[in-house]
Amino acid sequence: VSDGNPNEINLELDLVSLFKTDSNNVQKNRIIIFDDFERCKIDSVDMLGYINQFVEHSNIRIIILCYEDEVPNKKEYDKFKEKLVGRTFHIEPDTMSAIEDFCQEPGINQLKLDNNQQRKIRDVFNKVGHKNLRSLHQAIQDFSAVVERLEYQPEEKRQKDLFERFLVQYVVAYCEYPSNEEIREIASHEPSAMNLLNFNLFAGVQNEKQKAILEKYNNLPGLTPTNWIFDNPMSFILHSI
Repeated sequence: VSDGNPNEINLELDLVSLFKTDSNNVQKNRIIIFDDFERCKIDSVDMLGYINQFVEHSNIRIIILCYEDEVPNKKEYDKFKEKLVGRTFHIEPDTMSAIEDFCQEPGINQLKLDNNQQRKIRDVFNKVGHKNLRSLHQAIQDFSAVVERLEYQPEEKRQKDLFERFLVQYVVAYCEYPSNEEIREIASHEPSAMNLLNFNLFAGVQNEKQKAILEKYNNLPGLTPTNWIFDNPMSFILHSI
């Protein structure tokens, strides 16, 4: 019982001892995987020291899955890692293959995105900068739900062009929203009839953060830097998100 509280129980568990065995066959075939290492609330160096116990005392193979750019105390982590980690593999997601798989899923396949449209999604996602495919998957899924409510006729060239601009802008807005203060500020305003028809995302004085966004997506098809919206309501997209 924790501090006399009957609703809480504290236990101390020696995980290293759980994996100890005298069987050589078992020792050679045990693997422990530590996933999302960068999200651990324990200090990264302390955690590596803990992991090292499995290697030195239990002869266990360890795999650490980690986005190293986000590891706290990165310098100390790198020093300790050199002594502990035998091999490092850098893994990059195959974004195009992921998009192709997403487009086969029920609820998304109704969009009938062609190869060119899928490549546009890949290009804009690469511009976003992070590699979170779950965010991209959710963006396409939600986009599909929005399009389902529209009278979209892909055989009409004008509608197809608008659809592709809408798609590109939706992915940008969706993926930028969680971490971009400027995008969230725009989303906080209720869209009006006027800015649904013509909404300049960065009308008026531009601050440095806004300029950085413009430069980031400069020359990207479907995102005109000076005026992101004419027929496509970016403010409506953001408000919906």
